[in-house]
Amino acid sequence: MDRYSRQILLSQIGEEGQSRLLESQVTIFGCGALGTCISEHLTRAGVGTILIIDRDFIELNNLQRQHLFSEADVGEPKASVAERKLREINSSISIQGCVDDVNEVNIREYVQGSHVLVDATDNLNARFLINDASVKWDIPWIHGACVSVHGQVMGISPQGPCLRCFLPRIPSPQTIPSVDTIGIINTLPTVIGALESTKTIQYLVTGQLESELLIVDLWEQDFRKITVTQAKDCPCCVHHTYEFLHTSRKKATALVGRNAVQVNPLSDCSVDLPMLADQLRSKGEVTLTPHILFFSTATISMGIFPDGRAIIKGTNDEKKAQSLYATYVECL
Repeated sequence: MDRYSRQILLSQIGEEGQSRLLESQVTIFGCGALGTCISEHLTRAGVGTILIIDRDFIELNNLQRQHLFSEADVGEPKASVAERKLREINSSISIQGCVDDVNEVNIREYVQGSHVLVDATDNLNARFLINDASVKWDIPWIHGACVSVHGQVMGISPQGPCLRCFLPRIPSPQTIPSVDTIGIINTLPTVIGALESTKTIQYLVTGQLESELLIVDLWEQDFRKITVTQAKDCPCCVHHTYEFLHTSRKKATALVGRNAVQVNPLSDCSVDLPMLADQLRSKGEVTLTPHILFFSTATISMGIFPDGRAIIKGTNDEKKAQSLYATYVECL
């Protein structure tokens, strides 16, 4: 326990609180700017079991704000790199990074056994799905988001109020700002990630979670708390409809603000990346890594994963992305 001695000295934690942390399991959704910050805090704090899920790979523009990653990691899956580097920080706990796209089919597997779920995603579809899972399987979660110089954090109890009490439905994609469209100051994810990490540790130690939305304007150093009340007709925490858990998986999903589309195989499959690389070399530029196949032409680029999933850049058109996927990936 000497590793955590300075934390044990805190009256808010102590030896009993540290023991609770070591016995806890946390699932972190996303391993970008928020996820790397949160996972590092929880690793150093001694949370006993940490599961990190992320679908994406590291790009050069990520290094401006995403902890853990370096230039040598560009092109590698975020979750795998994070797992390796976090194990170097604390080898005494269990850390697992999963390269996967969380959806209505697999989310139960990822939340099972967790004491708290932590939001480090970059899209509202994933957050609404986490919200459904939280309420249905009675697991609290910590919501966090940031863009530009603005961020927000909220602890959410399965009994409500939940995310849909103050955000009933997903706004139109054109109205949602993103890091890729309006940018972000690199200190913001550190602040929001630290707040999410603190709320996670507080809950694991005390079992208490405040239902308050904290709004942050980092440029003006303005922090405001808003009390959120349960909506009488909330479809999730009142009526328990769980529509995002019951939505059929889409073949293609535009990634808001990124000029990219994720294409999913509609059934389980396995892609032989070396074989596919050989087939694609005559059609464009190919780079093969142990985890991802990168393929590009003059107009588009794509990253193809062993499970058949692909992220196609250079278009927001889901039908066009499906057509490109059928041309280059479904040729096997």
